Amino acid sequence: MIRPATLLARLRPYAWVIAITLLALGLRLLWNLWLHPPTAHIYSDMGGYVARAQRLATTPLLRRPDEPFYPLGTHYLIAFFLTVFGTKKAAGIGFALIATIGAPLAYFFAGRLHGGPSWDGWRHRGEPCPAESPEQEALLRRASRVAIVAGLVVAVWFPFIGYGGYFLSETPYTIALSVSAYYLLRLVDHADPRDAWRSGIALAIGIVTRPQILVAALLALGLGWRARKGLAPVGLRHLLRAAVPVALVMAYTAMVGAYHNGRATPVAQNGGLNRAFGRCHAQEIRSYHSAFGPPALGALYRHEQRFPGTPFGLDAAIEPSLTTRGFVWDEEEMNALAERCVRESGPAKQAYYAVSHVIVLWALNGGWPNMGGKPFPGFQMVWTAIHFFVFAPGMIIGMVRGSGRRREPRLAIPSAFLWSMFLTVMLVMGSVRFRVPYDLISIVVALHVYAGGIVTLRERRRRRREVR
Repeated sequence: MIRPATLLARLRPYAWVIAITLLALGLRLLWNLWLHPPTAHIYSDMGGYVARAQRLATTPLLRRPDEPFYPLGTHYLIAFFLTVFGTKKAAGIGFALIATIGAPLAYFFAGRLHGGPSWDGWRHRGEPCPAESPEQEALLRRASRVAIVAGLVVAVWFPFIGYGGYFLSETPYTIALSVSAYYLLRLVDHADPRDAWRSGIALAIGIVTRPQILVAALLALGLGWRARKGLAPVGLRHLLRAAVPVALVMAYTAMVGAYHNGRATPVAQNGGLNRAFGRCHAQEIRSYHSAFGPPALGALYRHEQRFPGTPFGLDAAIEPSLTTRGFVWDEEEMNALAERCVRESGPAKQAYYAVSHVIVLWALNGGWPNMGGKPFPGFQMVWTAIHFFVFAPGMIIGMVRGSGRRREPRLAIPSAFLWSMFLTVMLVMGSVRFRVPYDLISIVVALHVYAGGIVTLRERRRRRREVR
């Protein structure tokens, strides 16, 4: 039997990551079980996810032409909890547990990014340090401090807690996105085939949750190749390992689409509708059986109505509200509508749309449905402002430094994921809700930049003193 003193001694190197994880878990369980149970907010998108999950759990072979309209991952996850545990409350607890992963992940991600391949996550705080020089020892200790701050920030980051209280794709996508970036960073550190498998599995989960993660993967491949000097020799065999789970889930998604409506689309079939919204800038698209409207575009429309002549409004290509004869889940119908809007609006207005999509990542909308209603009015916008003023500057600096050929080659991996966010919103559409899953990576990158900046300033002051 292990004595308590012996157990505490063994756990001592893990103290911070355990504390961060418990803090994150406690806040998320408090939110999901008492303050904001997701079972009490099943409407709109949440209602659609739960309805599809219930059909999958009870009648998995039922054919519906609109079933593969949304990505499969979120309602499959909810269906898993419904099948295994039988209650929606279990799914709410499950979402809290999944959201908790973000805090220790930020701890390990930030420490590794700042400390390099030598940082192992729990050493370098009083224990013998296997550093090759005093400078490296100082770097490893500083990386541990950066890791602690990142873990604590993500543990209390309200957008992550808030979205965990809804049955939406934000929570699983945040984790899949961040895990894939973390293991890709480990891959370029050590070229370990196991990290290739792990990153591939995370990317596959991300694809069936939100397919735009494919843009991040492709940009990571491009920026990693461009900055390959100084990175571990990642070769074709690693890329093939990562591609296997991605190919499998895309093949499965295509099979599901073919089964339900005869369209073997390897990703979700709502791409046409998203493209139509982005190119038409309509606050709503209706068919004879349903209607969809992105809250961020609705916010742009209301802002335009309240402040005529504003430089940031909806400025619809045709009309603010559009009606189609077919189904909104019909990709051909939606793509044809998008092409019509492109022809009638012209390149200048389409460029304006791209800029406005970036603006609404932080402004003019509250991140539906996590807008901080009672008992937390306006809470979401406070955290959006914190991100914009505190973390966005460091994020931008890190993205620039990670995209250069000679600067920090390891920054190319998280930078690729952040660049993919901007590229995707410019091509499709944006909102605070779209940005939130990327917050973990942006916080890690910003803290890495700020920590390095503090060291540079201290070094400059020291040199000035020596000159004097």
